[in-house]
Amino acid sequence: SGTPQAGDWNEFNHSVRPLPLTHVINQYGLNISHAYDEGEGVAPNSGDQTANLAGVLWKRNVTLLEDMSDYVVTSASLSSVVNGTVDTNLETPPDREYLYDNYYPNGYASLYDYTRFFIEISDLNNIEFYEVAYFKTLNLGQGNQSRTGTGSTNDLSDTNMTTADENILIFALNQVLKHDNHNFTVTLGIEVDSEDNYQAYEVDQWYSLLIKSCNLTFTYEKKIDQSTSVAWNQIGNTIEGTNVQVTDSNLKFKYKIDQLWPTQLSPNSEIRILINNR
Repeated sequence: SGTPQAGDWNEFNHSVRPLPLTHVINQYGLNISHAYDEGEGVAPNSGDQTANLAGVLWKRNVTLLEDMSDYVVTSASLSSVVNGTVDTNLETPPDREYLYDNYYPNGYASLYDYTRFFIEISDLNNIEFYEVAYFKTLNLGQGNQSRTGTGSTNDLSDTNMTTADENILIFALNQVLKHDNHNFTVTLGIEVDSEDNYQAYEVDQWYSLLIKSCNLTFTYEKKIDQSTSVAWNQIGNTIEGTNVQVTDSNLKFKYKIDQLWPTQLSPNSEIRILINNR
């Protein structure tokens, strides 16, 4: 929970994207920077035509002491804050008029330039995985700047990722814990898409993209099947003598439960006390 720390999270390559220019865990969280520079310009990777896509993952394994085959997740919540700073040389929907008016027919846009942050929950082997939160930028980088201009920035202030509904989050946790009753994996990811918007070379600069915090909490309770029962037996002391008749007796006991009883889920639950099986 809180700001991701280097001791808790391990970096992994993206399955289909090369790594961004920088990718670190620092005091602020999970941080990357990247550039798509088709020419011989300002970026260290200038001329790399494959740099229009980039991505990186960080994973953390979560271990539970209880054997979760005996438990079920009953509530869950997830929150994550992201932010970023980029150059206005990115192409975004508000830049469309400038792009087409100044560079037509050589300027165009379809998907524009954007970043996608996301969170996944999976089993340790990533056989079953669920995306449970995301945020995709839309207008980050807006501003009328030439295709190779640099130096004007645009910011994404602290923003909450969109998280899955609680019932989906509960379902995902219960599912992945079926693969390993004690362990599951949380994955944080950042993806960069720089669309090629010109026939001539261009520059897109992502100065800082940050996953600032991630907080996952959930509760679980022990599974108790219907018709479950438990019994304790005790043999009392023998009454000495002959022709003994019991004329009076008292039985007292105390019980403690964590809710009002009987509940709607178990209206027929009861406590029985039998003497000589009667």
